[in-house]
Amino acid sequence: MDKVRLIPGVVDVDTNFEPTQPELRINIDRARAADLGVNIETLATNLRTLVGGEEVSEYKDGDDQFKVLLRLDEPYRNTATMGDLLIAAGPGAAGRTVKVSDVAQLKGDFGPASIDRYNRQRQISVNANLQGVPLGEVLSNARVKVDELHLKTGYQAVFGGSARTLAEASSNFTIALVLAVIFIYMVLASQFNSFIHPLTIMTALPLSLPAGLLALMAFGMTLNVYSAIGLMMLFGVVKKNSILQVDYTNTLREQGIERHEALIQSNHVRLRPILMTTIAIVAGMLPIAFGKGAGAGSRASMAVTIIGGQVLCLLLTLLVTPVVYSYFDDLREWSPLAAMKRLFGRPSKTPTPAAERS
Repeated sequence: MDKVRLIPGVVDVDTNFEPTQPELRINIDRARAADLGVNIETLATNLRTLVGGEEVSEYKDGDDQFKVLLRLDEPYRNTATMGDLLIAAGPGAAGRTVKVSDVAQLKGDFGPASIDRYNRQRQISVNANLQGVPLGEVLSNARVKVDELHLKTGYQAVFGGSARTLAEASSNFTIALVLAVIFIYMVLASQFNSFIHPLTIMTALPLSLPAGLLALMAFGMTLNVYSAIGLMMLFGVVKKNSILQVDYTNTLREQGIERHEALIQSNHVRLRPILMTTIAIVAGMLPIAFGKGAGAGSRASMAVTIIGGQVLCLLLTLLVTPVVYSYFDDLREWSPLAAMKRLFGRPSKTPTPAAERS
């Protein structure tokens, strides 16, 4: 707790640990107890009643109601007195009694008021609130503080609560990100009937990620669940610019237009619909980005991510997509299969003039 209090932005540090309380520890010699015919359950029940007490009645005083416990008086609840108590032996001992000290060792000690467990291991929780700092930054500093403690073998620090939720969200976001890329490629491959054009279109995806993060940094926002949702939405939106460019470029090339000229014409023709969709999306997100009210701050990070990513990707995709298209097209022409055809393919036969045949 002293280490955690040193972390900037951490307040209200508390723990569920309560000071130790006195207890009477009884170590039973089971072999000797078996020889003397002492039942362990009977011994434990009697001592628990004498020390801890057993509820025998209730007492009501006005509006208050109290439980009445029957147990030994405090001067007799010590190791010396408890050791002289007599316990009845088993049925085969003919009513014989033995002292507790004959079958057990009694020792006064201290123990926890309550025992909490996590994954069947004992735990002590340290809780704190945050004030004006992101959770990720506090977790990084907390891990440094834990390393400074040099915990002994058998002890470990496990982050729970909001920290565990953040770790699970980050893991799930990574899985969703990978699945989104795979599904996008599958849909585009089936749509364009090609394995190359989807890669050209998907070059907008790695551009949208830093674009969204730069927008968050510019507005002083952090990466959270809402901004992560904005990044996922950004993936689905930014690729439409490349789809418009590549689709119309292929249409022009099918009409016999040279590749470079087709790329130039495609950018000119598709610029208007790209601008229209981008402006529409940005205009729709502005009220969310600058809105006020309950939960407005959380939703604002999602809107800022989409707005910044859209604006930056608008400029980048118009420049990068034609270049990547050209590179992939050249790569396809110089593929191993095409090279083998050029090297080992049969040359076309040139017809021999009639004068030479004669």
